[in-house]
Amino acid sequence: MQKIKLFCFPYAGGSSSIYAKWDFYLYDFIKLFPVELAGRGSRIDDPVYKSYDNMIDDILNRIHEEISSGFFAFFGHSMGALIAFSLAQRIAKEKLNEPVHIFFSGQEAPHFKINSNTKKHTLPDSQFLEEIIKMGGLPDKLIDNKEFLNFFLPVLKNDFKLDETFTLDNQEPLNTNFSVLTGRNDSITYDEIVSWNKYSSKFCNVQYFNGNHFFIEQSRNSVISFVNDTLFKEKRIRRID
Repeated sequence: MQKIKLFCFPYAGGSSSIYAKWDFYLYDFIKLFPVELAGRGSRIDDPVYKSYDNMIDDILNRIHEEISSGFFAFFGHSMGALIAFSLAQRIAKEKLNEPVHIFFSGQEAPHFKINSNTKKHTLPDSQFLEEIIKMGGLPDKLIDNKEFLNFFLPVLKNDFKLDETFTLDNQEPLNTNFSVLTGRNDSITYDEIVSWNKYSSKFCNVQYFNGNHFFIEQSRNSVISFVNDTLFKEKRIRRID
């Protein structure tokens, strides 16, 4: 049975482990590839990225062989959604094998991102930590763990720098179906979500889930079920056996 490879990209500060449990619930025809970014998880000894382009170059180099043939899809949450978008743009530019579907999760459309004045990565560590706590992405038990914070904050801050210095050089629509996932209690607006449709020459679907910005944790089973059903439709349309 030919499989659809699903490459999953983490949010800022996250590692590939956030997708570790997905493998138990994905349909058999989906092969999970949780992508590890430099400076964390299994790549903890690798230096963090110096620039956004440096990150995209590294990731594309690491997945190039796997995407060169067959069928694949991208899933990215928050910063991971921008990574998925930038990779798809690079793939189209280099005329490589393109994804059958891209899931953009917890992220406004790119042109809203570049027009934002938010620059959390420039804040002093104490204020930066306060902002992260407000977002709800840091478990309470880790907030007072100084050893963890001494390691984690520099990595997270660098991720925010990459995310907040994202530039949009090309607005040419991609020849790929999109799904845009968002939390009902996230601060991202409807206009910021539906505007993803301008970047696809095909279909763009919007799906809401219970939870805030980290709904992929709060509604994990529903998110995975949606991914399963969406890729099953792609499988039938493309007659992937």
